[in-house]
Amino acid sequence: MHFTHLGEIFKDRLEEHVNIHIGKFVQIRHQDLGEFIVFAPKELCVFHAEIVDLFCSLQEPAWAFSLSPKNDDGTLYEEKGEVVGGGYYELLNERRRLNLEGQSLAFGDYDNFGLGDRLRGLSRFSEFKIFG
Repeated sequence: MHFTHLGEIFKDRLEEHVNIHIGKFVQIRHQDLGEFIVFAPKELCVFHAEIVDLFCSLQEPAWAFSLSPKNDDGTLYEEKGEVVGGGYYELLNERRRLNLEGQSLAFGDYDNFGLGDRLRGLSRFSEFKIFG
């Protein structure tokens, strides 16, 4: 399990008042590299497909992703990868709580089965209550 928060990586692209703890997320699986959960505030990525596009550009070497003209959909051309789905997140660090809900219009629902346990396996979320 891998976790990426694009709001933290690209904080310099956001205005100071932006709350990076609320936004959208996608779930991506790769046959060799495992599972990825990627968060982004809506001020950085309006659509789930934009999250995938930005995430793919960070991979070494970069994964190919074709974003639709409206940025609301796209196709992943990474042979061993798939976008499972997506939803919305609310990260409450002070309460050690993570809320996951909803689904992506472009990619559908995320796979929730065992997701909370896998996320708690990461040091960042080891003491969090995870709902969704």
